[in-house]
Amino acid sequence: REANNRRDEAITVQTLGHLHYLQEKYDLAEQELRNSIDLLMQIKTKTPLAESFRYMALVLSSRGKHDEGFDYAKRALQLTFNAKVTRHAATSYLVLAEMHLERKEYRTAEDFLKMARAKLHQQADLELSGYAQRLLGRAKAAMGDLNGARYSIDQSISCFNTTKSVYQSALSQMELGRVVYKLGDIVLAETSLLAAKKTFVDLGIHRLKECAAKLLGELPSQGVIAAEKTVAPVAFDSFLVERLIEASHQKELLLRELTAIVRDLMAAVTVVIFEITDNIDFNPIVSQGSAIVNPRRLYDKIRLQLNGGQALSRENIVRQFSDRGQKNLLIYIATSQPANERRLSQLTALVRLAEQSLEVNTLRERIKTTKEFDLSSLRCLSSMSGFLVASPAMKSVLEHIHKIRSNNVTVLITGESGTGKELVA
Repeated sequence: REANNRRDEAITVQTLGHLHYLQEKYDLAEQELRNSIDLLMQIKTKTPLAESFRYMALVLSSRGKHDEGFDYAKRALQLTFNAKVTRHAATSYLVLAEMHLERKEYRTAEDFLKMARAKLHQQADLELSGYAQRLLGRAKAAMGDLNGARYSIDQSISCFNTTKSVYQSALSQMELGRVVYKLGDIVLAETSLLAAKKTFVDLGIHRLKECAAKLLGELPSQGVIAAEKTVAPVAFDSFLVERLIEASHQKELLLRELTAIVRDLMAAVTVVIFEITDNIDFNPIVSQGSAIVNPRRLYDKIRLQLNGGQALSRENIVRQFSDRGQKNLLIYIATSQPANERRLSQLTALVRLAEQSLEVNTLRERIKTTKEFDLSSLRCLSSMSGFLVASPAMKSVLEHIHKIRSNNVTVLITGESGTGKELVA
């Protein structure tokens, strides 16, 4: 205000409104957001104004003013529909989807989710992808597809863990608790709900803390949980493969999804992915399930097995793989009972698929960081070296090879007889 910068003042007031919304102080949130909207409408700044509209839609919806909330959500979409930054339109679609979910209009919500995901395919955003996956999980659960709901919410948690969004991750964990309870996994339901409740307590969000506590109160007692049978491994099908492929665009997300899938497939107690260091030590990257009781002792046993010594017990499974970026990785799986050969074969197939996806990620990063190809660096055992790069097409081929180069590159040259394949070679 002192600097007379109305745009920054409006965004500051907007942020205060959002914080009040997260703290469930809806009166204050509505007041601050209305002030923000007034300021932004005076200076006609579309993107921040759309964001204030979206926050106002959520606040009004939380206060039971659903029709007025819908109006603000639609106004936000109108402002961002043709925006170059597609994430703004995606956010508006997601807010509308959430509001339709609250009104139990599941098919309409699903339509908005499809439009949001189409925008996110144009411009990736892990935070919004996590939001979309959670809403999709809620829609699937409401329509009876509990396994599909669990998959979507698992992906949501992976996204938020990657972006370190503690609040959003807790919301997804609470949704996961609801779904897996209906699927009969009482232990995972309790673990997810306890984690969500702890986060809400730490953040001082009373309503959500009470909601998580209520769900925990509906779970069977510890005695009943102890009497539950061991969770059976899930079937190996295209659904698991699809989960892994959809997570393949980002390395950390892929590894988190791999641990979740392997835990489901093997009904594992613990799954950990390690990076193997140069001195054959193990650096944990991602994990699911129970913590390792004596890590040092386990590392010694794994090291012994990798060096050709005594193997671990049949309940402990180790698989090495690589991201093809000079980093060796290892997945460790602890199960309650030995896995059969078929399960082990399926595990190997999943690890190989993950390895290929990691290689694609490594190549993408290499392409982004590789300098432009310098023709003078080309070494050729031919007196006609200039011929090799005479055409734009051949130059393009050499540039592509340069970008994806590794220790060994094989180039196949094909063509009809008499077209000069030997000269090119």
